[in-house]
Amino acid sequence: MSRKLFAVAIVGACLGLFSSAQAQAELPPPPEGMGPVFRAMGDSSPLESDERIRSRLTNLTQSMNLHPERRRFDALAAPAAPAGEGGIPPEVKAQMAAAFDEGIAQLQAELDKTSPKNAEQRQQIEESLKMLRQQRAETLGQLAPAPAEVAEVALKRPAGRDEALSFDQAIAELRKVLSDNAEPAALAAFAASEDYRSAARSAKSAAAGLMDNRPMAALAGLLRAHELQPDNPTHLANLAGLCNRLALPRHALVLLAETDKMPKPVEAGGGLDGRTVVLTNRGHALIQLGRAAEAEPVLRKAMEIDPTLAEARANLAMALWQQDDPKKKEEAVRYARLARKRATVARPEDAAAPAPPAKPKSDGEFTLAKLQQVADAGREGRPASASTLFRTAGGKEANMPTIKIPRRIADGAELHPRLEAFYKDLQAKQSGIRTKKNEVEERIRQREQSGSISPILAQRHRDLTHYIAHPEWEPSLMDAYMDQYKAGTQRNIGTYGGQMENPWADEALQKREDEIWAMPPPKDINALMHEANEPVHGKWQGPIQNYAQSIGQWLKAKHRYQTALAANIGDPLLHADVQLLIESQAIGTQMDFVGTLLFVTGHDAHFVKLFGNGPGGPGETEDPVPGAITPPDKCGPGMRGEYTASVSTGPIEIGGNCDGIYFQLSTGEYVKAFSKFTYTFNSGDVTVFVGGAGEAGLPGTTVKTAARAGAYVTINNKGELVDAGVKMTRATSVGIDLVVAGVGYEREIETPFSIVAAFGD
Repeated sequence: MSRKLFAVAIVGACLGLFSSAQAQAELPPPPEGMGPVFRAMGDSSPLESDERIRSRLTNLTQSMNLHPERRRFDALAAPAAPAGEGGIPPEVKAQMAAAFDEGIAQLQAELDKTSPKNAEQRQQIEESLKMLRQQRAETLGQLAPAPAEVAEVALKRPAGRDEALSFDQAIAELRKVLSDNAEPAALAAFAASEDYRSAARSAKSAAAGLMDNRPMAALAGLLRAHELQPDNPTHLANLAGLCNRLALPRHALVLLAETDKMPKPVEAGGGLDGRTVVLTNRGHALIQLGRAAEAEPVLRKAMEIDPTLAEARANLAMALWQQDDPKKKEEAVRYARLARKRATVARPEDAAAPAPPAKPKSDGEFTLAKLQQVADAGREGRPASASTLFRTAGGKEANMPTIKIPRRIADGAELHPRLEAFYKDLQAKQSGIRTKKNEVEERIRQREQSGSISPILAQRHRDLTHYIAHPEWEPSLMDAYMDQYKAGTQRNIGTYGGQMENPWADEALQKREDEIWAMPPPKDINALMHEANEPVHGKWQGPIQNYAQSIGQWLKAKHRYQTALAANIGDPLLHADVQLLIESQAIGTQMDFVGTLLFVTGHDAHFVKLFGNGPGGPGETEDPVPGAITPPDKCGPGMRGEYTASVSTGPIEIGGNCDGIYFQLSTGEYVKAFSKFTYTFNSGDVTVFVGGAGEAGLPGTTVKTAARAGAYVTINNKGELVDAGVKMTRATSVGIDLVVAGVGYEREIETPFSIVAAFGD
């Protein structure tokens, strides 16, 4: 049993005890199990298989059913109720505590004996320990002792109620949540700030609070914005998204119902339609309350309005998985897959994932169609062209070695030892590159494990590496690849001798040589063999020259493409990794051509040793000249060094260099005065959309002519940035390319922002 499953089993046993106590206290039974949770990752992330998704759904359902809030979400009172007043009987509480503590002790003992060198294993054990301690704290109201560990802050929520919640009551209870959880000094700092006097600035400060994992700062900002503009439904729609994040779904529904009564429409940022914000947040709240069947049509309507909204897809997948219908569960799997792709247009007819194309058989002719099949299967859901996501202009040059093709057999014999030494040099370079690349990959792995490389940057590097490693799969390069492939696999190219004694697999030559050997003496064997072989050697000139030209064009094309992609990377270590990959591939292509020549000239050298130079005398040749391989730039023009492109959107500044995008808060320091809640709600991803309608486009991005354009950031319940990019309407793909010529850009966009809740990993 894995450590994580062991931890789940311990908690499951404890919650089984609690179920008995719950029955004794006549509490309502927990709702049915929660379903899948997915977040929308960048468009370059691979799609998952059905098997992988079902496994994920099963594990996540288990995990979410263990969550105490899932039993009654916002109906839980902030303080633990004493025994006899709906709480856990003391004897059951003691049993549960013993079970929790035994599991924690076992995991702690295993952690203590695990070597620090095994960082990955230690991390798994630490995560299991953390989960057990959280569950113990939430279930029993106290933390198990943890060495050198600070107790995490549990959010105090309003006491549950059975009667309907009015709008005024919802606002009052949210203010109580704020006063119960926020420090007085933080609230005083907010009240003294400039943001407090402006509804727009108060609202935008909520985005900053969410990005810094300070939900109380966000709650304070949105409540103040509503106070200053009580007739603005946008503040309530965003407040509902925040309530979903805080596991207050009944409050979210009340706020959203109030927006329906207001004459003004909900304004949305980032290219969204305000209706989708309301519908997506409403569906999320209904699912939390176990009303998945009601949530389904709401979320389908949201997707009808905006088929590209991944948050709606993720929530719809959850709603479908919650229902006891095998067909809907299968549909949930398909929508969950589509929820990984923000740019995918998730129409109902597209929900079924096409079966991956069968890999072509190894026998038979390899065609362009078969190459496309291999590419489609190998991309694993990534866009076909790297240019969809990354800058592909401005690559560098590479050339094949300059080698004088031998016209006579004697020329080939003279070239062979020089070519052999040249080939060995290429082999040595290739071996050195492999050694360096292994070292770099190990350093990257260590940085990823230590957390010094963000998940987004690591994923971006993997995606770039994927495209760089497979230039033949780039649609615009497939023809060039197939040209050199066909030229290099011709039967008469000089590498397909097989059982014959000539490298061109020429049957007529083989027959003539057999006849020559069978001739009775006297015979001039040397002259006869040259007479038979020289014409075939001459016919080889056309195919080998064609191969030299086509493989040279292929090397130039792929190297420009690969080095242009590498220029999207600014991190020195990650850049070194792809640079070594590109150099290795360039040398490999050179070796393909040199190897063909080496095979033929090896035959020539052996032939001359047996039969002499022939009537033309000694051969003529020249030393091979190495081909140039220009390394890629680390950054594109105008993007060297510091971040130079940015778009200011109120509290968030979005900018970038060759490593993509970064997000920086630019609001008042009071936001940091609020506590960081390391724990709010287990499935609470929120996406903040900024930017607005009518913009001509965001400078430095791929959004240039969209009717609505903006940026988005998705933050999980730990406050980690899990997804980021550009959102636009009237398009089926998104991306960001901040590697631009000249100086950077900066522009203030004074538009609404939107908070959309979705179930995430």
